[in-house]
Amino acid sequence: MRRADPSSLSATFHATMSGSSAAAADTQGPLLVSGPDGSSHLIDGKLVFTFNEAISWGTGRLSIGTANSTVFSGPTYMNTEVWILGNTLTVTPVTPLQFGTTYTVMFSHDAVKDSAGNNLPGESAYPLMFEFTTVASPPAVNRTGTSGYDTLYGSDFDDTLNGA
Repeated sequence: MRRADPSSLSATFHATMSGSSAAAADTQGPLLVSGPDGSSHLIDGKLVFTFNEAISWGTGRLSIGTANSTVFSGPTYMNTEVWILGNTLTVTPVTPLQFGTTYTVMFSHDAVKDSAGNNLPGESAYPLMFEFTTVASPPAVNRTGTSGYDTLYGSDFDDTLNGA
């Protein structure tokens, strides 16, 4: 039996593919779809941020606060106040927010990333920045005192305070 010299063998293959064989490369970072906004956020509520695609922790920072106080400032990764599930990032503040207060939220460009490793889009160090305001006051309350010395606290609304 005689073997063929591999250098003398040649072949030409022609193939046709239809459809998409591979998805386009993801080069766009995650975009914020919704978050705390307007003037109706509850003071004891979690801060929920929803993105247009699944996200994971980045190496950057998230900051939430006012000119006079900080609710949260730190890395998004390995932090007990920050939780990521799918396309949602949730911050659970350690202390309640204040009534009728405007808060500023700032994400650094590398605070979160998508599954392709893309950071938040933008040129600045904090490309995602916005404000929200908490509700003006607690809801109206109805309080009834005792026959002793009581201190009854109300809200800014149409409260009912009764002494005994």
